[in-house]
Amino acid sequence: MEDGLGPAFDVELLATSLREAHREASSLVDFLADHLAQSLPERVTVTRGGFFLSSRRPVSELKARFEEAEYRLRRKGEGAYEFEKADIVGGIAIRTHRLGLDDWMKQLLGALAAIADHQEQVAALLKKYR
Repeated sequence: MEDGLGPAFDVELLATSLREAHREASSLVDFLADHLAQSLPERVTVTRGGFFLSSRRPVSELKARFEEAEYRLRRKGEGAYEFEKADIVGGIAIRTHRLGLDDWMKQLLGALAAIADHQEQVAALLKKYR
């Protein structure tokens, strides 16, 4: 399965960018949603609220699904969000954990790093046999 992560995708750079450039929660969420949706469209679902003709449509829900976990965030009001991680077994969410922003981000970035690492290994293997 093609995950859409190119060689320029750098998890460390993304983590630094998220922390340094976007301190405000809604800006962070919009930034994260846009980048994840572009990089991993088959794994990430973004739902936006607001009036459909509005120039500003804030993220109301984001879901990023991986083999063993689904990371979710939901807007709970102006600048307030709820962060969850669901454990996935056999394609079914069996347990959900509420997390703080920092823990949620660390775990999500860990899942992204695992995908990037796996993709690099596959690319190296393909190069070897070309």
